[in-house]
Amino acid sequence: MYHWPLDRWLAGWMLQFLAIAAAATADAAGLLMIDKVGDRIHFADPISGEIRASLETPRAPHEVAISPDRRRAYVTIYGPGIYGSNPNPDHRVLVVDLLTQQVVDTIDVSPHVAPHGVVFDAAGKLYVTCDASRRL
Repeated sequence: MYHWPLDRWLAGWMLQFLAIAAAATADAAGLLMIDKVGDRIHFADPISGEIRASLETPRAPHEVAISPDRRRAYVTIYGPGIYGSNPNPDHRVLVVDLLTQQVVDTIDVSPHVAPHGVVFDAAGKLYVTCDASRRL
């Protein structure tokens, strides 16, 4: 059985994610990339892919949602493990101002842990799933 090398799998996944992120941040004329391995948020040129700025995050940023007004990004901090094996799950969601490219707030979802999926509904309400707590 053939297994795709990890670097190709990551590259393919990242390209898919970049297409979604580019569409989500088109009004801001930039591309937002979440670097799960390097613990960073990158702000890049959507045409060239050149990284314009980078922001260090706590360990293991995971998913991102862009606010309906496209001014802020909400980045979940999952923790260093994987689903089913996350001995030190985190409990934070970073709020990033897309204009200043800085973290402007942190949402603490405690007592729930391992924030994962994040999305806005049509009314602009933010929802976050927490894997380890099995809560929304």
